[in-house]
Amino acid sequence: LNCTRSVTLEEQFPDSTSDAALEGTIAHAICALLLTALKAQGTYDIEEIQTIAQQGGDGYTAEEYADWYSADMMQYAEGYANYVWNEYQAQLKTTRDTVLMVETKIDISAYGKDMTGTTDAAIVSDSILHIFDFKYGRGVRVDAKDNPQMMIYALGNVEEHSSMYAFKGVTMTIYQPRIGNIVSYSMLVKDLLKWGTLTLKPKASDAYEGKGKFAAGAWCKFCKAKAVCRECANVCTADYKEQHEKSVDTLNDDEIAHLIEIADDITSWLDSVKSYASEQLKNGKPIKGLKLVEGRSTRKYADAKKVEELLLSSGFTEEQIFDKKLKALTAMQKTLTKKTFDSLLSDLIVKPQGAPTLALESDPRPVFNDPSNEFENLDI
Repeated sequence: LNCTRSVTLEEQFPDSTSDAALEGTIAHAICALLLTALKAQGTYDIEEIQTIAQQGGDGYTAEEYADWYSADMMQYAEGYANYVWNEYQAQLKTTRDTVLMVETKIDISAYGKDMTGTTDAAIVSDSILHIFDFKYGRGVRVDAKDNPQMMIYALGNVEEHSSMYAFKGVTMTIYQPRIGNIVSYSMLVKDLLKWGTLTLKPKASDAYEGKGKFAAGAWCKFCKAKAVCRECANVCTADYKEQHEKSVDTLNDDEIAHLIEIADDITSWLDSVKSYASEQLKNGKPIKGLKLVEGRSTRKYADAKKVEELLLSSGFTEEQIFDKKLKALTAMQKTLTKKTFDSLLSDLIVKPQGAPTLALESDPRPVFNDPSNEFENLDI
């Protein structure tokens, strides 16, 4: 939608995944299992869900599950499943023919060739279409309002169900539990269809045919071709070129604020360029002027258990070779269970004020208040 030319440019790069994506895939699988159990029997058994999930599934293996599953993941997935289930139960009270759909494949080819997707969950009735998207990531807050991904999912669901249901509106909910972001946005189906026809369809056509223009922006972080994209490089270096041409020796406050505003995008682009160059060299493709060298390394035990056994057998005590300390909060909560942790320790847990962090004025967080400022300008 933002850069139609990027689609064909990305075709020369292989698909890749990340640890965050893998973790999200496993969390989604657990969400689907929980909702499916609720739909079938109105309840679920945690151990049974774990047994099924740990065998591996679509997009992950049993070994990857063992590496990434945690009690927190199950807790977040349960929160999502119960949230959707409660919404479904509430809708049933007003419309008895309401249907809950879980992990449904949808066809969106009416708006773009080969366009398909999977809806995490959808509640469908004559009165409303309500779709849900579970986001396990915590790095970027996702909003539901004017969210094109959600609107595309909604269009697919409208195409799928409008022949049987007469709903007039659609509600789209983002459930992002790790940062406490649960937001919804509603719009009329006629407005959604208008957006699909006038905006999505022509953009999808241009993208598929390699037409339109390159356009750099925040969306570049998701582009596989970012490291080699000329437009992205031009935008990220434009301010450097502008500053280079000025004769003034120092930056003014407005210039500093602007550089802070674009710093994350520039850093992200530079990181992608470095990563691309490293991969090329690792794969035996030389880049003139660059080479791979051994980076900084830290010492570690080759076999911690053998170190422990050897030292103990040599007369050292456990007190000498172990640093015993109270477990960190997250680890302690996992050990005690959240319920016990809260009941025993809630009065002994504090959350001190965080250190001041630089942010844009548009950031929704309040201005940092240094407690020491409270004692300034006092007449005593």
